[in-house]
Amino acid sequence: MSENKNRIEWIDGLRGLLTIWIMCFHYCIAFANKGFVGFASNYPQEEFLNVFIENLPFSIFINSSFPLYLLMVLIGFIPAYKYFKDHKEESIIRQAKKRYLRFMIPTFLSFTVCFIIYHAGLLLHFKAGEVMNVKWLQSIMIVDHSFLNLLYEGLILAYVKGSQYVSTSWINGHLFIGSFISYSILLLFGKMKNRIPVYIALFIFFFVYDQMYICFIMGIIAADIVSSKELNNSKTTNIFVYILIAIFGLAIGLTPDFLVPKPLQVSTLAAIGSCMIIVGISQVKAIQHLLENKVLFAVSKCSFSAILIHVLILSFASCGQYLIMLNMGIAKEIIVPIVLVTAIPVQIIAIFLFHKLVTAVEHFVNQKMLKIEKSY
Repeated sequence: MSENKNRIEWIDGLRGLLTIWIMCFHYCIAFANKGFVGFASNYPQEEFLNVFIENLPFSIFINSSFPLYLLMVLIGFIPAYKYFKDHKEESIIRQAKKRYLRFMIPTFLSFTVCFIIYHAGLLLHFKAGEVMNVKWLQSIMIVDHSFLNLLYEGLILAYVKGSQYVSTSWINGHLFIGSFISYSILLLFGKMKNRIPVYIALFIFFFVYDQMYICFIMGIIAADIVSSKELNNSKTTNIFVYILIAIFGLAIGLTPDFLVPKPLQVSTLAAIGSCMIIVGISQVKAIQHLLENKVLFAVSKCSFSAILIHVLILSFASCGQYLIMLNMGIAKEIIVPIVLVTAIPVQIIAIFLFHKLVTAVEHFVNQKMLKIEKSY
């Protein structure tokens, strides 16, 4: 298991893979959504099961928000793994101090891009959704695009309860608050010898309060297990057992929302499955080597930027391309594959440029903050 200063390299690769998965997932919902029975589905609820079965195995992929939940688990896992290795509280406190800016800068910039595209009349997902009869495209990013609301949602609301300003920013509130929940758990209980009662109590509490936060709890539990001496020194467990654990975790995580019995939520199943995947892969070097590659590392570095900006590019460039080609009289069956292939270089360029912008603004803000600190 490759590590660099208590950082597991295959985790970076996994984060890159999940980012690509989320982007492909949204493009499929927009342009190849047969069998999609999730949010704003074209099918009535009583037909969900039949539609899901009829479109297997594709329906498993297009109906799973699992990669998003696994990314949430990683937000709990990454600082916890480092903490359980060195038990340095300074790193956790430093992350907590910077967390708002780390979230706010890329989020606000993506909202600003959305604001500009909307007022230029180039936010085209709704129009494309009407033409293609895709309800999901007609249901996303319906917000007040006034300047005052841009400031309110981009600076405050997105980190308190999430925002619909950009399609994927609905989760930002949970990501931001969940980060601080993770930091608090590590600082308060991270040095306890027996943390199992704490984990059980927290699991029960968030199961009742908000099950989305269980993702962060399971991330910390996964880090506790992976960093434990007992697991790393064990030589008796067959490697295929860990492969089966990871496979079973994936199967649990891919359970579609409509099949999950209440009061259990799909996020809880996904959190448990994610924990199993992380623990399983931590003991399987062959899978680690597959994840440790330059392409996934590159995507991982700009993963948050990619998740924030890719639906805007889908709306502006891909939906725009679809509408233009349709007006030219080209058949839909030909347009869709062309749009999907064209989206690859377009998304790469857009994400690269946006990430460069985010990095430049972050550097500027950090320099200003440093000068202010030195002045005191």
